[in-house]
Amino acid sequence: MPTRFHDEIMNTLWILILLIFVQCTATRNHLIVDAGSTGTRFCPFAIEKNESGCKIKSSSSCTASPSKKGLADQNAEEIEQTFKNGLSDFHNPDKVTVLGTGGFRRLSEGDQLKASRSINETLKKTGIPYQFIILRGEDEGILTHRSIQLNTGNHQLTMIEIGGATIQIATGSRANIKARSFPFGINELAKIKKSTPDSICKDGWTLCLQTLQGILSKDASYSSFTQELKKQNTNLLLYLTGGPSRVAFEKVKKNKITADEIEKEGKETCGQKNNKECYFLAYQFLLMKNLNYHEAESGNTSFAPGAAVYEQYFPYCKI
Repeated sequence: MPTRFHDEIMNTLWILILLIFVQCTATRNHLIVDAGSTGTRFCPFAIEKNESGCKIKSSSSCTASPSKKGLADQNAEEIEQTFKNGLSDFHNPDKVTVLGTGGFRRLSEGDQLKASRSINETLKKTGIPYQFIILRGEDEGILTHRSIQLNTGNHQLTMIEIGGATIQIATGSRANIKARSFPFGINELAKIKKSTPDSICKDGWTLCLQTLQGILSKDASYSSFTQELKKQNTNLLLYLTGGPSRVAFEKVKKNKITADEIEKEGKETCGQKNNKECYFLAYQFLLMKNLNYHEAESGNTSFAPGAAVYEQYFPYCKI
């Protein structure tokens, strides 16, 4: 017959099993802060863990900071206000991970330390577990590649992400991803010609392409990397993502586009003297051509979903 001691042991075992089950199935709230060069976005994710690691149970739209400046260009008071406004929309996240991108990478080491200190001091006051990391461009590309995998279910792909300060190109499958970052974001590319996104392509489609290609072809690392990919991965689907890439897909009102369609829309847009959109379309067309791609799909995401389940930022996700 079971003894009282035996019953107590069994009850304890059941409690332990229940606690382990709750721990493994509990939903956690991860908040990713995309500290971009042209603004700051607060992106919440509800996370569940199973035998294969973490997965996104649900997510809400990212909330953009009203400030037109990225955190990298803000002073201590502005940084504190940005987080005060941004965090007010979210209650009790389990962890906040702030990821700085091209805007931080272009800062001097001294300015990076200064900005990092202000961000860490601000977050410490909240009492929420946090971390701040300045992403390498390659890591940003890998995380965005993983985000597209999560969104599409396609685990073999090439992607181009166009940001304000940098572009990222990543290709490969699952965790075997090769990525590079180049200082040719929409704003930085225009600055090289002492121009702006509103005026760099004011002389029309053909001259715009020549101007942009002239800049890209002078960068040996970009030329070498694109030539390498051109030979290897044109059998993989190409995805375009980042704010400027939305222009082309909105023009054709679909999520897949060909280089010929971008060229047609670009010539019409340039002819109408819509210089900024002319620039965006010409740049996308050129980036596709330089990789020998003739069509692309909308990535329609950022690095945030990939970061939200990345075990390096959230050890809970380790299996």
